[in-house]
Amino acid sequence: MKDRYAKLDISKLPVSYKKEFEEMYSGTSGFTDEDLNDVFAENFNEMYSLVEKNYPVAIKNGGVIKKVGPEKVKVIKPKKVKKEPVSVPSALKKKLSIEDIEFIESSLRNDESSTDAELISHFVTETGITEANAAKWVKLRNKYLAAPVEKSISYSERTKLKKEARKSKDVVKTRDDIEFDRKSKKNIGETFYDDNGKEWKCKGYNAKLDECVLEDAEGKEISSCLKDMYTTNPVTKRQKGNLVDECKDTLKEAGYTVKEHKAGTKSLKRSVPRPEKVIIKERVEDTFTPILKDLTGSEEKEKENKEIIAVMEEIKGLFTTFMNRLSNLADDGKLKQLQKIKDLLKDIID
Repeated sequence: MKDRYAKLDISKLPVSYKKEFEEMYSGTSGFTDEDLNDVFAENFNEMYSLVEKNYPVAIKNGGVIKKVGPEKVKVIKPKKVKKEPVSVPSALKKKLSIEDIEFIESSLRNDESSTDAELISHFVTETGITEANAAKWVKLRNKYLAAPVEKSISYSERTKLKKEARKSKDVVKTRDDIEFDRKSKKNIGETFYDDNGKEWKCKGYNAKLDECVLEDAEGKEISSCLKDMYTTNPVTKRQKGNLVDECKDTLKEAGYTVKEHKAGTKSLKRSVPRPEKVIIKERVEDTFTPILKDLTGSEEKEKENKEIIAVMEEIKGLFTTFMNRLSNLADDGKLKQLQKIKDLLKDIID
């Protein structure tokens, strides 16, 4: 490449050709960097062939343009090349966040105007990777441009699909219809009940048995799938004395409210769940989403902020309940209670 570049009279080339050759020359330190030479080789060869064909006077050794009559031109039909999705070496993705990988892949797939040297500089600036690794990404540029659009799934999309596939396989429902990821460490210490109402503590997932290990109060251990257990004592639920309170709790969770009769007895007021409850939940979700997003984004971040994320999720749930209660108090005209909440919030903020 260095020898052929020396033969070119750049001044006799169009501006676009001149710019391309000069950027390849500067991007490879005068064609002395072997790694970068490999990246630009294909583009250089293509450009040089066009110069030989269209601008032979720009080659210092000279050249003659061959005049070919139309009758001698042979039409060659382009071969149909089967387009395949791009396979990226895992070493290139190391230490890069999902956002960085998606940014690089999107640039390679859609940016047809920037030169290879410009892309390398752009990737180094935006993602912080080394110039050598940026050059290896750019070397895949033609593959990304040739990849079929319908099969060009981004790295984050592929990661999401894999996680969903694993989750659907590992998530089971208990007998009382509560979902659990049977392999999750969050299950350790959780209480479950069998058909007889006996209490069992989860000690975690055993990969060899492909079951969860449960322990009773006496230290006896069993292996069982969580789908055969309950999260609440089924025997206690069947006792008549607790049915009223259970119904009240269930209906309250569904959005019903308890109203006092003039006689002093309590009764349930049947009503359709208030639409504002749905709105409040959505607004709280919108508020906490950007906060939690800042704490996540990569496996390293999630691991580092694991405890903070857990606390924030609890605060989000409490905040939703608080806003619903606040809405109820306002509807019921409970001025004194609202004033107490206002004073308490002032104390917390101050």
